[in-house]
Parts: sequence; structure tokens; C-alpha cells
Amino acid sequence: MEVRLNTKTVPTLQQLSDQEQQTQIDLESVVPDTRDDIGRVVTAQANVFLKSKDVTSRGMTVGGELEIAVLYITEDGKSLSVLRNGQGFSMDFELPEHEDELITLARLQLKAVETRLINPRKLSVSAEIVGKLQSFAQQQMPVEYRCPAENGSAVHLLTEQRQTSVVNAVCEKSFSINEQFPFPDSSVSTAGLLCQRVHFQIGEKQLIGTRLLVKGTMELTACCLSESSNLPVTATFSTPFSQLVELGKEQMDGCEASIQLNSAYYTVTDTVGAGKVLDCEIHAVIQIQTRCTETVMLVNDAYSNRYPMEIEQSELSLWEMPTAITVPISIEERVELPEDTAQCLAVFPSLGLPGIPEKKLCCHITLDLLCRTADGGFISAKRMLLSETALEESLRYAPAISMQNITYRQEGGALVVRINMSAAWSECRSMPQRAVTALLLDENAPVDQASFPDLTAVRPAGESLWELARTHHSSPEAIEKLNAALELSGDTMLFIPRVE
Repeated sequence: MEVRLNTKTVPTLQQLSDQEQQTQIDLESVVPDTRDDIGRVVTAQANVFLKSKDVTSRGMTVGGELEIAVLYITEDGKSLSVLRNGQGFSMDFELPEHEDELITLARLQLKAVETRLINPRKLSVSAEIVGKLQSFAQQQMPVEYRCPAENGSAVHLLTEQRQTSVVNAVCEKSFSINEQFPFPDSSVSTAGLLCQRVHFQIGEKQLIGTRLLVKGTMELTACCLSESSNLPVTATFSTPFSQLVELGKEQMDGCEASIQLNSAYYTVTDTVGAGKVLDCEIHAVIQIQTRCTETVMLVNDAYSNRYPMEIEQSELSLWEMPTAITVPISIEERVELPEDTAQCLAVFPSLGLPGIPEKKLCCHITLDLLCRTADGGFISAKRMLLSETALEESLRYAPAISMQNITYRQEGGALVVRINMSAAWSECRSMPQRAVTALLLDENAPVDQASFPDLTAVRPAGESLWELARTHHSSPEAIEKLNAALELSGDTMLFIPRVE
């Protein structure tokens, strides 16, 4: 007879897939008739926006938009101008088959941007974008195994409690930030907005009932051309934000939160009294994954005093609560400038996607340099930096890298550049565990109970009560009860009663 152990379950979320794809976008930008011809490209700055997620017959299509701003030196080498362009794109992902509705999280990230000058009136831009899609579905996770009541008296179970981490909520919420920041330089051009870099620093995460309060800071770095000097002017602004996200859960022992930009609109305007200000309207989506700790009651072993029995085991994967790890990364290098440089005017850094060779974290940083020559003209240069950080263990996935700040100073014909970054990831370890899930009782060959003595005296030699009970046709509970009544010490002699 087969006896399936009954299970008590709790609702959790199972991650069904974690996909990654890359796509390349090629577009051409033509200089308007009102702008000067292109002499040399200084830098191409790009933003990627997550626009949509649509379920199709084949899976899911993630829509995005690429926004490009190109700063270039005019053909006469004496002035600067900005050329802007953008293009929408989509990436198709397969969805795993599942009877319940799937919950998905999509992320888009810029990998690299390259420009090529076709002629003084036209240039081409190529951008590589990485898209990721995670899918989750509801599942019932067993947290307790027990024998059916009708078979309970014939079976003895050895149980053990273990802790496991489970995903109990996955959700996202759209929000917007509308702010007006005064520019420190009132001479910035209303038409010369070059680039904007938005970074969300997530701080406090607090569960209030079934809602999660997320607080943090939005940092915005904007670069504009100055009307008076035609030079890039960079300013950094920050503003706090907070969002209340409905989880539908009242338990949270760990939380991962990230923010994706949906769109951003910027305008430099004149105001009365405040001078030039940057009006910004930023739309984003906050993505949340929360975890909780569950206690699992496993059956490690079983036996029967009535029938010969075999046990059936299954392999389970229990998980530790993820450990959030943040590693600061600093790189300082002396970068040689072009030979005819009189002054370095601006540095535009671009951070590539990290690599993770054996126990290393590699970061590539591209520096686009804008310099002034001795005769007052402009010149540009590109330099590559590499940062390698030793890790205690190898990583399975590349972590998120954010650039905190960059400082530089000119020393003769070189530039001393210092860049501070931060790498963040979570470590989640699996704990494989075998557990008894079914029992096979041979009812056609019952045990001859009369062949076992009613009472056995044993001097233990390191055996556990479970081992003694299984050997002598008893139970741990019966051995404990009898010897407690006799006030005998377990390290001298134990009396073991027979149990049917």
C-alpha cells in the first residue's frame, strides 16, 4: 500500500524564467539647415526608456525608446552645437506556459553607443540595448508533511524544521516627478540642452500593513551650452521622492526595488527673479520583489512497527534569505590629452555593462573629452579606462553598477581623473534537501510482533532515541516517557518498551 504524506501549503511566487536579449538600433541624424556643419563629434549621450509590455500570441513584446543627443564641433572648429534624435524599438520574449496568469518585470539598459560621420550634414548612430524579462506565477509551497490520520498509528516519522526564503510579492507602480531647478549659470542656452542623467537612490523601505513605503532621492545631472561662451555647463540637482506601493501581503523580511524610466521631458526657461531654470517632468516605474521566511517541517526518515516499509524521497530546494552586497569602486588614472590641448573644458563619462570573469568585476568607462586648443578652437578625444575589482566568490550574474561622481584636474598635458562607482547585487544560496514524501507499506507481510520482547534494557553507545526505537520496535516518545517515570539517566541504562 502506498501512503502519500499530506502536505500543508502556503501561497508563494515561483520565478519561471529570467531572459536576456540584445538588440541593435541604427539611425541617421541630419543637421537642420539652421545649424552649422559637423566637423567632429565630441560625445553621444543616450537614454533608454521602457514604454510598454504587451502580451502576444508568441509571448510578450517589450517596447522602448532610444533618445540620442550628440555634441559636435562645427566644421570651422570654433563653436559647438547639439543634434538630437530618437527612435522606438521593440524586443520579443517567449513566455513559459502556465495555467495561471503570469507576473512580469521588464528592464532595458543601454550597453554601448557609437557614432560615424557620413558627411558634414549627416551622421549615423548605432546603439546596443540589453533587455531583460522575468516572469513569476503563483504556486502552493509545501511547508509541512504529515501522515494521513488513518495510517498515523502504523507509521513513525522523524521530522526536522528548516527555514527557507520565498518570494511572496512582485509588483510595480508608475509615478512621476515634476520639478523646477534653478541653473547656477544664467547664461545657459534654452536651445542647447545636451544631456541628462537620472539616477534614483533608493533608501528606506518600510512595510505598513499591506503597503510598502519606499523613500529615496532622485539625482539629475544636466548639461547645457552657454549662450555667452558656447561652452558646456553642467549642474547637478536632487530631490527626495516617496512612493506607497500596494503589496497585498503583511509579511516582508527582504525587499529588492529598482526604478525604470518611462519618459523624461526637460526645458530650460527664463523666469522672473530666478533666472534660467530647468523644468523637468520624469515618468518612471518602480519594480518591487519582496521575500519572507517560511518554516518548513520536513520528514527525514520513517519506519513502521506493523509492516515492512520502503520510503520514497524527493529533492527539495530551500533558499537562504538573499544578502544585499554593495561594493564601492574607485578608479584614478592619468589620462594623456591631445598634443595641442591648452585646456580641458569638459569630460563626458559613459559606463559600459560590467563583465564578471573568474572572481573579478570588470568595468569599462569611456571618457569623451572636449578640449580647447592654443588658438582658441575646439578639439575632442576619446579615452578608455578599465577597473578590475577582486571578489571573494565568482558571480553568476553581472551586478548593477552606478556612477556616483567624477572629478578631474589638468596637470600639464594630462588629466588626472577619479571616478567613484558602486556595485550592488544580492546573493541567494540554495540549500538542497531530501525529504520523505511517500511510504510503501507491505500489508501482505505483517511484522510478527511476538518475536520482539515487551521490554529491552539497553546501555546506549551513542545511538539517538530514533535509532534505538527503530532497532527495538518502539518509538522515541514511548522510550522517553518510560525512562522519565523510572528517573533513569540516558547515559547509563535505558528501558525500551515494545510499541505496536
